[in-house]
Amino acid sequence: MLNNTPANTRGSSKIILAWIPHAITVSGLVLAQFSIYYILQSQWRTALFLMALSVVTDSIDGTLARRLNTTKLIPHIDGHLLDSITDYVIYVIVPTIYIYNSQIIPTSYLSIILPLILVSSLYQFSHINSKTTDNYFRGFPSYWNIYVLYMEVLNFKSETNLIILIVLLILIYVPTKYYYPSRTKRHARLVLSISIFWGLSGFTLIYLYPKPQPYALFTMMLCSLVYITLTIKDAFSKTNK
Repeated sequence: MLNNTPANTRGSSKIILAWIPHAITVSGLVLAQFSIYYILQSQWRTALFLMALSVVTDSIDGTLARRLNTTKLIPHIDGHLLDSITDYVIYVIVPTIYIYNSQIIPTSYLSIILPLILVSSLYQFSHINSKTTDNYFRGFPSYWNIYVLYMEVLNFKSETNLIILIVLLILIYVPTKYYYPSRTKRHARLVLSISIFWGLSGFTLIYLYPKPQPYALFTMMLCSLVYITLTIKDAFSKTNK
């Protein structure tokens, strides 16, 4: 059946399919816009839910683009640049607005900390070695929306949130390798599995927010502990320098 299909028709179908990853990337940007809207309305649960959905779009667009050969079939669109611009909005701009409006850190530090988040993240995004050849992040990968989720569900004092934020800002400049869940080959199944469980527990916590759910919180913290343990272990591993 496929052999009887004209070659130009098959080629057109492949090009149409190749646009899907770009459409998913752009959908993350649209979700980010609505996230900002709900942040400004102080509807925190809806904002967190949309922020989480935008992370989902980012987690699948690259893998799908490689499967569908998007770069080759649509060469006039720079998918990496499109993804980087969208990621900066999703992971940096939106969480910065959230931090400002929710005041999860002391308000007296906002004028100092927020520009540091923007500039430090821009440094991390634009650095040519921010991702290694073996598909790790180098330095804390500016996951500020994940930071926001943790601070909300753990309900720390604003001073504690500030200290954690400062530590993460410093870690951007420390060249430790962090797992890229959808691309790093080392412990790939384990990292992907804990990422899925982390995501499911995160969505559960958002759905029930602000009421805490102990089992979901425990699962999320356990997954994070495994991720951090693997990162520290690899940092001291001679075979993974």
